[in-house]
Amino acid sequence: MEPITCERGKMTMKEKQLWLAVLVLVVSISACGDGTSGSVMGRHQSCSSGMGGGSCKGSYRKLSGTYSADIEMARAAFHSVKAEVSASVDSGPIRVYLVAPDGTEASATVRPGSPGMVAGEAEVFHDNFRVYFEALEGEARGVKYSVTYEYP
Repeated sequence: MEPITCERGKMTMKEKQLWLAVLVLVVSISACGDGTSGSVMGRHQSCSSGMGGGSCKGSYRKLSGTYSADIEMARAAFHSVKAEVSASVDSGPIRVYLVAPDGTEASATVRPGSPGMVAGEAEVFHDNFRVYFEALEGEARGVKYSVTYEYP
């Protein structure tokens, strides 16, 4: 293997290839990270859990794209949980959904003045599961949600 050398301000072809490989790896890892392609502002969530299940309440002042709320569990030896999510929004419609281990989704569309509820199976990742929120028209404001779940 030949040593990599460079003059001040110039990169060799091998260095360029190495940096490109590192960049591709970083982008790939971040794309697989949390399953979201959006963002939130003013996030708040509080949860409690026990041996049979748990609950969370949360809110987002502003939601753009698709964002997931990670719900931490007290027990982690499960592939899925049975979850129920209630949500409301002040402006902009949203879709709230759960993804089961087999990839199927249970979802509800929530609009201002018309709260929604979705119930279904949610896949567990290590010691948490995700509830997904998707802004259907660019962004949504005043998202509030509550989650209850039980272990199978």
